[in-house]
Amino acid sequence: MKRLLACLLLSTLVSPVETVIAQSRPDPPGSRQPVRLTTPRIAPLPESQWTEQHRALVREYAPDGRVDNALSTLLHVPELAEAIMRFVSFLDQESALEPRHRSLLLLRTAWLTHSQYHWSVFAAAGREAGLTDAELRRVAVGPDADGWNDFDATHL
Repeated sequence: MKRLLACLLLSTLVSPVETVIAQSRPDPPGSRQPVRLTTPRIAPLPESQWTEQHRALVREYAPDGRVDNALSTLLHVPELAEAIMRFVSFLDQESALEPRHRSLLLLRTAWLTHSQYHWSVFAAAGREAGLTDAELRRVAVGPDADGWNDFDATHL
């Protein structure tokens, strides 16, 4: 119950900020591609600099040993890595959201924040959750695009 309340609180705090940011952009959503960075804003922490605390986080959140750039960048601040990865794990493994709906939410957020990295990661996950290429394109247009049912449009 505490986790559900924390998620609701977080979404209540983030949603108005995201709306203001999205509405302040001069280009309507779906009119341009997310920005693709040539170099990361913050470089991932090299494995040569990992402490035992870093290795424990990797064992917990990347048990297969495959550490992506997101986690290795978060390792710069282990407390932040722990908090964010715990939340990500909850969304992925314990959330009541169906994979399709979770993908819609993540993809729309990636589009509105112009995150090429997150779009590419979440598009692959969306396809695994059953989203078609046409639906992925419609995510960029938003809830007013033709073809969404009311439930999916509400997620967007």
